[in-house]
Amino acid sequence: IRRFFPTTIQKVNAGGKGSAPKGKDAYRRRATVKIAGVVTNIRQIMGKSGKMGAVTLDDGTGSIEALCFSKVWDQFRDAFRTDEIAIVSGFSRWDEKNEAVSFVVDSATDMPRFRAEHLASLSVSLTEGADLDGLESLLKESEQKSSGCPVLFEISAGGSVGQMAVSRPQLVSAEQSILDRIAHVHGVEKVFFSYLNEQ
Repeated sequence: IRRFFPTTIQKVNAGGKGSAPKGKDAYRRRATVKIAGVVTNIRQIMGKSGKMGAVTLDDGTGSIEALCFSKVWDQFRDAFRTDEIAIVSGFSRWDEKNEAVSFVVDSATDMPRFRAEHLASLSVSLTEGADLDGLESLLKESEQKSSGCPVLFEISAGGSVGQMAVSRPQLVSAEQSILDRIAHVHGVEKVFFSYLNEQ
């Protein structure tokens, strides 16, 4: 995930510290950045314009409270689930009241949506004698009609290696659970999501 979102929460926290002038602009607006982290807490609170969200994200380098004002919360609240990765775009600000850095969210997405938008394929490396029936069954279970990713097989047999794309199912789920399940199929050497080079 760092390949796509190199800005850490630790860096955001360090860059937003320090008091700001009082009054209307009582925070220092930063350039828009994208960060990703595991959702550790979700609170819905009443703001001046309606319900808003306060989501705590942790990326292993630190944690930060991501604030979603009413319009953003209404549009993106489904991107936040406890113990799941969320990707947010926005800016940091110094919160005078709490004397801490917070992050104001402009947009958000979750990992399955991010994968569906940025995946090139689900890549599966197989050895000779792999359980193809078990693999086919798993792929059919996770078939998607409109979003997901195509499947690409790399097959090693008799010293030769070949690749082939699967025509059915055309798209499979971009959930982490599909990787975990395919990894346990006999004859699967490795399984991973290949991403497009664009961010």
